[in-house]
Amino acid sequence: MEISPAQRRLLSSGVREWLLPTRRPEGARLLGTGDVPAWARRVADALDAGEDLPAADWPRALLATELAFASSSLGFAIDWPDDTGYPDLAAIRVLREIQEQFHYDRPPATPHEPAWTPMPDGEDDEIWRRFQARFAFRPGMRSFPAIDEPTPSVTFDLAAIHQRPARSTAAHDARTDLLNASALTAFTEILPDGTRLAALDWQHRCYWFRPDVQARSGGPWRLSPCPDGDYYVFLTEDLTCGTFGHPWEQTLCIFGEPLVTALTPLLAPWLPIKRSSPPSQERAVHSSASSP
Repeated sequence: MEISPAQRRLLSSGVREWLLPTRRPEGARLLGTGDVPAWARRVADALDAGEDLPAADWPRALLATELAFASSSLGFAIDWPDDTGYPDLAAIRVLREIQEQFHYDRPPATPHEPAWTPMPDGEDDEIWRRFQARFAFRPGMRSFPAIDEPTPSVTFDLAAIHQRPARSTAAHDARTDLLNASALTAFTEILPDGTRLAALDWQHRCYWFRPDVQARSGGPWRLSPCPDGDYYVFLTEDLTCGTFGHPWEQTLCIFGEPLVTALTPLLAPWLPIKRSSPPSQERAVHSSASSP
């Protein structure tokens, strides 16, 4: 994130107030990191050196500074000018600049946080084994459906993406991009920053996928929820939420209550529902999509 030297100095001063968190244990707990002094030292040193921070540390550094400057019960407001050398009026002006920048410019992903990380050898096999045991995965060109679709789930017909005459390269790519964007919106809505998904490509390279980093970086997708010649699966690590793309049935099954709730209203207006579990889910989705 691009911030001015003055803004860096203020954030560093605010973060360094937490090198002794026992002074305000309640405020330290709000920062949401285990070893607060170690975190404060690492982040303040990076700020002083002009380095970028991991995406999760930018809002935490801002919160640490806000608490240290403004709160006497959770932070160090009374001691702030003596501790940091920042007069209140100068501090509040720079702090407002930082808050405005955070509001309009979300911290970007850093090069140290790739959205797609190839799984080590054997790790993908283990996840496929768990997936097969949990969902009775039965691959085959005539195996419809190819998993025991859980409850709740909604399975969408993807023919609108693949069928002719709509399957010009541009139309196909645009609709795939729309599906990717819809899935990314839902993933980032239901998953905390830092959560990774297993992105599986049947009998090909698989990845750990960070939706929050993908949303900030805007880079290319290594795999898509939309199947293109093979089974594509996106899964939470506990296998409770995800998507299953069937290339020959040309369907996308969305499962897990949070993901069904977040993603189905984004797809139902333009993709037909092939089946759902429970069946009443289909009527609920159509009702939600048609509501003003």
